[in-house]
Amino acid sequence: DARRGDVLWECAAGLPVMMEPAVDGGAVFFGSMDGWVRALDGRTGGELWKTRISSPEDLYTTAPFWPPAAAGELVIISKIPAAAEENNLLALSASDGRVAWSRRVSGVPLRAVAIPEENLLFTLLTGKSRGLQCLSLRDGSLLWSRESGVGMNAGIASGGAVLLRDDDDLCCVDAATGAVRWTYRTSTGPQGTYYGPGAFAARDRLVVVGTMDGMVTALEW
Repeated sequence: DARRGDVLWECAAGLPVMMEPAVDGGAVFFGSMDGWVRALDGRTGGELWKTRISSPEDLYTTAPFWPPAAAGELVIISKIPAAAEENNLLALSASDGRVAWSRRVSGVPLRAVAIPEENLLFTLLTGKSRGLQCLSLRDGSLLWSRESGVGMNAGIASGGAVLLRDDDDLCCVDAATGAVRWTYRTSTGPQGTYYGPGAFAARDRLVVVGTMDGMVTALEW
């Protein structure tokens, strides 16, 4: 309970839930190291559905432990594929967990950011320069990809832009075109681009970011 701190319900997944769930439409979506993606009723904790994403034989290498992205009627799941021909990005129906589409995108998609009202989905573009790729939420087709030089260990869509955050930099990318609007150097702290802190929040055209140097900075555009 948010007011009193009382436990309202619990769900035993069996194996670790490594990252944060997604909450949308009164449901809670999460993946765990047992290979399943689950949807729970946010009020009662009752299971709405579960979908197996990885094989029991490959739990810790292909499990859907990255956080899902709630995207209206869809829930976006990223994973490390078990075989070269396997897809690494899946869209599940938010109502019953069935696979709506799947595809293989460049590198490992890690985190995803969606703008459901525009039917847009954004994932990390891996490689030497790093960046962002934009897909259609309808079928997963690639709309554009752009290098930005900044990884996305966390991302937020706000004010017509997608904000990418890694250990060192915050990058603002135009959601429609992929053009880099600006990049702000947030830290000179330790490296580890893809796994550093995702400490930032955004609303409209204001973003507040915490840094490896122990600062909190507010930026607007």
